[in-house]
Amino acid sequence: SAGLGSPVVGVAPVRGGFSPGVAVIVRSARDRLFVKAASSMPNAFTVRLYRDEAARYLLLPHGIRRPAMRAHLEVADWTVLCFDVVPAALPGQPWHPAALAAIVDLLCGHAQQHPGPGLPSAQQQFADELRGWERIADRGIGGWWRPSLRKLVELERQWHEVAEGTGLVHGDVRADNVLLGAAGPVLVDWAYACRGNPLLDVVHLLLDARTSGAPGIVRRTNGPWANLDALLDVARVQLGTTNHDITVLVATFTGWYTELCQRPPLPGLPRLRGYQRELAQVGARWLACRLPP
Repeated sequence: SAGLGSPVVGVAPVRGGFSPGVAVIVRSARDRLFVKAASSMPNAFTVRLYRDEAARYLLLPHGIRRPAMRAHLEVADWTVLCFDVVPAALPGQPWHPAALAAIVDLLCGHAQQHPGPGLPSAQQQFADELRGWERIADRGIGGWWRPSLRKLVELERQWHEVAEGTGLVHGDVRADNVLLGAAGPVLVDWAYACRGNPLLDVVHLLLDARTSGAPGIVRRTNGPWANLDALLDVARVQLGTTNHDITVLVATFTGWYTELCQRPPLPGLPRLRGYQRELAQVGARWLACRLPP
């Protein structure tokens, strides 16, 4: 009953995400909290992730749309995080055009948020992650990418420059880390929060959207956005980046997920490799449209 001020009278499960553990809405006579908890079994990585989220939550700029964190508890082998309940719901699948456009607007606005040095840079956060094509080349793994592998490695090596920036990066924007409510979208699960160029989040979001067969995007004001690429083009202008920057990130994320989905399954995360495989396949098709023949 930590943070509730009175005894618990009801618990309701919450579905979504990949992490093993507990995710519930806890209700008392006076309040409600969203509670998520994980132990080192079956996957200690989730515990580290929750601890990172608790630490980084305190370093986020004021005014960011996120649920307030009420408590971080360490109970025996369990790490527990408690948040205010947001009056919102996960996006439908496939994405609704207006919802996707609203989230891209939100992410572009993060370029004007300037987190302090307590948060790592994007380069520090993902230094060991975004090396998929490099690892594939080192292992001599064959696939559709073989004729273009040298070019893909060259593009991947440029992501550090593209990620440079002073804005706020969520680091894991996908459908189950977004809530949609009357006041607009809210981002949850900030374990990967870092400093850099929010274009990282925009490209990853649209990669995730492509896995759901997102339809064409239509903005209700300031003219139409015909499709995902047009939506991305508007974000490119807002963030002051280039088409080449976008291609670098599409190539980098595609390589990351292409390499990840070939690894053995992780304990307690049976659906993760399948999701990564989807992202790799969709990224490959997107990349084929962006690279010259």
